[in-house]
Amino acid sequence: MWTVVVDVDGAITKLQTLADSAAELEKPLGQFGAYLLHRAREIYQEQNFEPLAESTIDKRAQRGLRIMNAKLGRDLRKAEKRAKAAAEAKREPRGAAARLLAAIAGINEAELPAQATRGVVNRTAVLHEFRRRHRIGGKDRAARLREVAGLSTLTLRMQQSLSMRTVRQVASTVGRPILGGLPQTLEVTVGAGTVTLRSRTREEWTDVHNEGGEAGQGAEIPQRQTIKIEPSDLDVFVSILKSHILLPLDERQDPGY
Repeated sequence: MWTVVVDVDGAITKLQTLADSAAELEKPLGQFGAYLLHRAREIYQEQNFEPLAESTIDKRAQRGLRIMNAKLGRDLRKAEKRAKAAAEAKREPRGAAARLLAAIAGINEAELPAQATRGVVNRTAVLHEFRRRHRIGGKDRAARLREVAGLSTLTLRMQQSLSMRTVRQVASTVGRPILGGLPQTLEVTVGAGTVTLRSRTREEWTDVHNEGGEAGQGAEIPQRQTIKIEPSDLDVFVSILKSHILLPLDERQDPGY
């Protein structure tokens, strides 16, 4: 017979089982581990954690701006690619206007995106305006092209679209869940008479958030506990053992369980 010892914050509970080997406990322990994993994810979904510090919110907002900058850059490159493909399909040589535009901009004609089509000019203007508003980067090629294209200001519709896209991106980045990567790192392992729920990445990362304390570079992390066992969880474990007929008869009939 095997005795299962459960330690909940120092409160020890012993359960005498009818198991003759650790192998007989493997299945019920696996079921209990799956239950604990589900509970941890439920706690995560509730997001009932200490709010983010202002400095963390600021960092998330800056990350949102960087993501937006990258998206606008991709928009411009896609427009350039489409314009270049269209120009090559028509096999049209660059005209005098294109050569003049390149000369004024101070760039090689080869860098000029497909004779600066309207789509390219608009996306160039939007990218530069975004960088101007948020002081990202210097006077790059996009800025010079915008100037020589003669588009000093965006249309009202373009301004509104840029503002809304930026607000949505920043809000999405700032509002993403606390400990957003946690659910994907949790795993349950069942050993010889043991069950463990832990993070499969860096255990110390989980511990500092689960218990609170000092992290890297002296940062103070508030407790955001997701991995825990409460006394009520013991009742679930007992029910699982009962279903496998692994408790002595008197314990299985005990109304206290």
